[in-house]
Amino acid sequence: MKTKDMILVAVFTAILCVMAPLSLPLSGGVPISLGTLLVMLIAFELKQYRATLVILLYIFLAMMGLPVLSGYVGGIDRVLGMTGGYIIGYLPLAFIVGFVSKITIKYEIKKRLFYIFISMLIGTLVLYTIGTIWFLIFTKTTLSVALMACVIPFIPGDILKMIIVLVVAPRIEKSI
Repeated sequence: MKTKDMILVAVFTAILCVMAPLSLPLSGGVPISLGTLLVMLIAFELKQYRATLVILLYIFLAMMGLPVLSGYVGGIDRVLGMTGGYIIGYLPLAFIVGFVSKITIKYEIKKRLFYIFISMLIGTLVLYTIGTIWFLIFTKTTLSVALMACVIPFIPGDILKMIIVLVVAPRIEKSI
């Protein structure tokens, strides 16, 4: 890995660790956080391998107890707890968005942003699936309860996060 790559991974890991804990708790136990927005933004900027490495480092730091998860908590029990599937779901989200960002780099901007938006939708669907299955196993609740606690309330916010990424990321990409 080149020095520039290591610096980018370190900087984006630090940004994720500082910003992802900002959250709004909900009654279902799954908070609204900046995590998914940051994962999608990082994936857009760093492409699939470096973005996935950032997420792996983030998860490792969380498991080591650093307070980098939603609500400024950390620990292996949090990563493997009730909402841990959503944290693990950051990995495929980052890889999918990063992969599409990489393969569309030469596309005209509107076409590229369209494909990246679709990749964010697919990546978020994968994240929801992993997180919800994990939540179901952990809580032994019904699918409808899990969807109401873990998916439905988050859809509008996640769509808004995707739009924010599409507006902000191309500007950041030019400076990187």
